[in-house]
Amino acid sequence: MLELQDVQLSKNGKLILDHVDLQIHSGEIQSILGRNGTGKTTLAYAIMGLPEYQIDGGKILLDRKAIHRKRMAERAKMGITLAWQEPARFEGLTVLEYLKLGQRGKTAALKPAECLEQVGLDPLKYLRRAVDDTLSGGERKRIELASV
Repeated sequence: MLELQDVQLSKNGKLILDHVDLQIHSGEIQSILGRNGTGKTTLAYAIMGLPEYQIDGGKILLDRKAIHRKRMAERAKMGITLAWQEPARFEGLTVLEYLKLGQRGKTAALKPAECLEQVGLDPLKYLRRAVDDTLSGGERKRIELASV
């Protein structure tokens, strides 16, 4: 479970996140909606641990363990990352090579073919393909999710 307790964050003297509480249980899918400038991206960056988005108060917990003082790299190893609106393009890499990059340092990683199956892509069709503009945005997004 990912949990935010009374999270506060200011940037350049302006309060952006004011006593935010949130719980996302394992397996749940939740959306954060709001107008431009209301702190959605700031909230995501704070959860990810970007250095310039350290919280001023409150706690961020993952499976009941405080992570708000951990560096971004440590949080990424725990599986906390951000899927960008526009999926990444990695010219020159095959899907297989890209998925292997995402598995570095993971002890219990699935095989690349299993990762693709988890996101509904046929490994025989995709593993040898290049991660480039020949893939649709949706295909690149699924491959990105398979790499996490």
